Amino acid sequence: MGADVFVGLSVADILTPEDILAMAKDPIVFALANPNPEIAYDLAKKTRPDIIMGTGRSDHPNQINNVLGFPYIFRGALDVRATEINEAMKLAAVHALAELAKEPVPDIVFQAYGVDKIQFGKDYLIPKPLDPRLITTVSPAVAKAAMDSGQATVMITDWEKQILDTWTINNRINLHMLDAVPKDALTDASASKGRNVAEQFAHIHNVRLMWLKASGPELMEGLEKIEKEKAADKKVLERAWRVLYSIPDSMTHLLTPPQGQ
Repeated sequence: MGADVFVGLSVADILTPEDILAMAKDPIVFALANPNPEIAYDLAKKTRPDIIMGTGRSDHPNQINNVLGFPYIFRGALDVRATEINEAMKLAAVHALAELAKEPVPDIVFQAYGVDKIQFGKDYLIPKPLDPRLITTVSPAVAKAAMDSGQATVMITDWEKQILDTWTINNRINLHMLDAVPKDALTDASASKGRNVAEQFAHIHNVRLMWLKASGPELMEGLEKIEKEKAADKKVLERAWRVLYSIPDSMTHLLTPPQGQ
């Protein structure tokens, strides 16, 4: 009676409407059993309109998924060659996720989820799993915590470079994954909107541009100079194209703006 929080990691349908009616005002219910939560989302919302609810499912708000944590915890640990993953590092990931949820959400996330608006509140307490900011927010926080708690064997001093390199590597991996997908399989939600393969690749380019604009204004300046002046500071220009198209450092001397871009 009067509980503020319920966290379920068990089986479906063990939490009843009567149970959540007995909870305190604005109850927090994280019903994380998959594929069906401890109480159905629609039933819980109907029973308690003031409920703050999260599940493990992607078709409801506040998906609490371990993909928000472990890839970036390991990335941060590997970046500093940590000897172990301790509580300080895990707490750093938690705090980074909490802070990121309060930040303005870039357009690329809206596009990924087919919505017009995402804003911190009852239906958005935790970042979306497809938010590309996660790797450059959570991983550095974990790496810093490893350094501060004495678990790091490699010290990072240039965090701007570290974040940029992490972002570049991640984009390169994404491109490799995309290359492995048969072109006739590039249908998913985008093709359901009528895009053919060429339009899909154009869409990917546009999404990358939006992400770059949202998170790398100094790099976006290089792209704008390409458009307006067909010339730019070489270092900024190289960094911009390297990030946008995931070109390895060893190939930056070959960089030329793609035709029509």
